[in-house]
Amino acid sequence: MKIKHLLIISLLAGTHPAAWSQTAKISEPGVTDKSDTIIFRDSKHPGREYWFIYAFNGNLHSQGAFVNGLKDGLWREYSPNGIMSQQEEFEAGKRNGAFITYSVLGQVTVDETYLNDTLIGQRTTFLKNGRIADSEFYRNGMLNGPWKSFYENTKIKEDATYVNGQKDGLCKWYNQNGNLSLEYTYKNGQLDGPVKEFDTNGILKRTGQFLNNEEDGVWQVYEDSLMVKKVFYKHGQIIKEIPVKN
Repeated sequence: MKIKHLLIISLLAGTHPAAWSQTAKISEPGVTDKSDTIIFRDSKHPGREYWFIYAFNGNLHSQGAFVNGLKDGLWREYSPNGIMSQQEEFEAGKRNGAFITYSVLGQVTVDETYLNDTLIGQRTTFLKNGRIADSEFYRNGMLNGPWKSFYENTKIKEDATYVNGQKDGLCKWYNQNGNLSLEYTYKNGQLDGPVKEFDTNGILKRTGQFLNNEEDGVWQVYEDSLMVKKVFYKHGQIIKEIPVKN
């Protein structure tokens, strides 16, 4: 039978940790893990408890405070090898402040901020090499503002803007050499507006426009920077094609 030990210790005002007294030790039969939890009660602040939760291997798994049964202040979590894997800030049981996660090497992988459990402000994710993978902005839990993603060589991959969680306006994609590959225009998350497509060297291949997520109107096709064809679309279907003589 597996047992979970819950050790509760009173945090006596003005005393050294060695003087903290054990007030209770509870063994609970039937618990499915073997983690140990040690709780220090703060006598200066009624209702505040400091929790230290240990994993099966005896290493610290997580630590933080509860106030009146709700998470409060900074909480940290650790990987099995003892490296901090996550830290987040709480107020009255809700995320309020920084939320940061770490790789097994201790490098930051996600850095974001919450207000009353809602994602706000800049959110940044990182690659294994420590460089930025994505940078984005949130308002009221939704993507709002510039959004950028990057290759491992630090060159930009995508540059877009979001409004209320949807792409809106001009969005650009780049290849790993830094050359522009696509320019699409969005409206409320749908392709709607001018389009440009480029080859791997950044030379224009095709231009046109979308309307309600479908190709529409006249599209122009280029070879070696010269227009060679016009293609006419309606509701995403080709109506006719006209070669262009040079």
